[in-house]
Amino acid sequence: MYKEVVEYFQMERTESISSSDYVVLRTPLWCSFTKELIEHKHYDNMERWRTSWTVTALWTMLSILVTLTCTIGFVETEWFVRENNTLSSNELSILTYDRSSLVYTLGMFNVCYRDLHQTDFHCHRFGVTRFPSSSWQGTCVLYGAGCVLQGCGAVVLIFSLMSRATARRIGAHLVSHVYVIAGFLQTISLLLYPLILDTHVGRLHCGSNAHAYGPDLCRVGWAYVASTAGTLLTFYCPFLAYFSFYRVYDDQPVRYDIHADHMNPNFML
Repeated sequence: MYKEVVEYFQMERTESISSSDYVVLRTPLWCSFTKELIEHKHYDNMERWRTSWTVTALWTMLSILVTLTCTIGFVETEWFVRENNTLSSNELSILTYDRSSLVYTLGMFNVCYRDLHQTDFHCHRFGVTRFPSSSWQGTCVLYGAGCVLQGCGAVVLIFSLMSRATARRIGAHLVSHVYVIAGFLQTISLLLYPLILDTHVGRLHCGSNAHAYGPDLCRVGWAYVASTAGTLLTFYCPFLAYFSFYRVYDDQPVRYDIHADHMNPNFML
């Protein structure tokens, strides 16, 4: 800031400072001092952040709802279902749901079938390394990982709401990124899940003509639909996170009390 003064006194001069030298020196000094005040005033007027509790509450409830929907759909067995062929076409409709008419159901990690007496359902759960195909195992791992990320994000969001504004903002950004990752994992899982129909277990339960994206005698169950809806809502949560905080700027300018000595051009000389 006072580079001119230092350079001047480092010069090997024995004569006194003339009036012309004084005029040359005091001008940059006063300009530099004024510039410092302006820069200091600029940094004191930093923006502040406030929380929109309406958007935050809506975002919290939606996040919990999405997490529960995806988790319930993940553990349910009715992703693909096969109904009783002896019923009439009027009794079989995609818009109606009658669990007593189901014969086979395919889930994310299990299959179920009704016994010969048409009374009870018996389910078989696959082991970690005993899935019928690698695609079936991969879809289960991807969607399960997405549900775990959603649950962790919901917990972090609840705890961040009870913290300070800075912690809330950091938690909101963290949870929004977590939900985006979870949504992508679940989307990939939903797109790959119909590949299970091309396996031996898929043809055994849905008919010999069943193939990938061709269910033959089976149809999409409510668990698949609920999981798809929850995944779509997962991508909406980051948008609510973006609008849950907003900037606030100071309207009143910062006022400084400058000492009278600072107004003297001979200051610091």
